[in-house]
Amino acid sequence: MHIIWKCVPMNQLAVPQPSDMVKEGGALLLERSPDPSAAREFRKAAAKFATGITVVLVETPDGMHGMTANAFMSVSLDPLTVAVSIANHTRMHRLLENRGTKFSISVLSHGQKLISDAFAGRLEVSQLPEPPFERLDAGVVIREAAAWFCCTRDDVFLSGDHTITVGRVDRFGRSERDPLIFYQGAYYLGFDFSIPDAHWQKLTDPSRDGQ
Repeated sequence: MHIIWKCVPMNQLAVPQPSDMVKEGGALLLERSPDPSAAREFRKAAAKFATGITVVLVETPDGMHGMTANAFMSVSLDPLTVAVSIANHTRMHRLLENRGTKFSISVLSHGQKLISDAFAGRLEVSQLPEPPFERLDAGVVIREAAAWFCCTRDDVFLSGDHTITVGRVDRFGRSERDPLIFYQGAYYLGFDFSIPDAHWQKLTDPSRDGQ
């Protein structure tokens, strides 16, 4: 069975009523979606895209603040930049408001499900078997991650209820650990990472760049 949602022209969309609005900081914001069922189905469709899982970290005067995120991507090779999508209502969004703020993004490894849960708010970081942080010269990252990027906040792009935050990479590293995979709203632990080196070489052939 296929579920298809039709994107209709803007002039055919239902106009939000005043009861849908809330005033905040002098601006009118949508308090709820006019069509919650469309939002649910959109999330289900987007969940068909398998991703890794990252933890974004910012050091504050009160200690480390972290957030689990799977909307992460590499952006540019010159200069080296990465991006992560952050909900506008979160503390992380406020902490990264200023250009130049230092932060890190750690790509979690296959055995770090509990760390993902902790920074997603499903359990306390203090409940983890051991502290998850590792301090490097360039910043604080998640210990034993598959990869990490220490960044300086660069551009931001507001898009609806999220902001795409771009980080200029100051330092990065990787391990030989396999990544933790997220698929259809759950951790996916059955992925076979034993891909022959020759296949990876074909995938990463610089001559194929731009095709």
